Amino acid sequence: MCSSDLGTASGLVCVASGTCAAPIVAVVESVLRWDRPPQVHAYVGARVPEDLYPVGQMTRMGSGLPNVHVAGVVSDDSGYPGLKGRIAEVVPDLAPWAAMEYDVLLSGPPRMTDEAVERFVAAGVPEARIHFDPYEVLL
Repeated sequence: MCSSDLGTASGLVCVASGTCAAPIVAVVESVLRWDRPPQVHAYVGARVPEDLYPVGQMTRMGSGLPNVHVAGVVSDDSGYPGLKGRIAEVVPDLAPWAAMEYDVLLSGPPRMTDEAVERFVAAGVPEARIHFDPYEVLL
């Protein structure tokens, strides 16, 4: 993926849920290699803090870079000191992503992805700036 694929010069907001964080980690790693990396805001959602290991990985990648912001969002631990709630509900309201003209990258189960798309669109982000790979769960 290159900058022309995303169409962004201003920034990216990356949202991953649970075990679907690997594609977002790879995108962040790639973007940080660009000559002029954009602002990157990466969020990983998990039920409990112990499942937020991708947050540490991306934080280390972006260490010392002022344009990289990484955070976890925990849904099932009221004692967690960071962001709390379901990631698809929390992240769209954290910043004026539409006004900032950020691209949105999503990675997660269909329910999370559908809800996140709905909420980002409701917040004014054009659907053309929201990117994800849909998949089916086969039982």
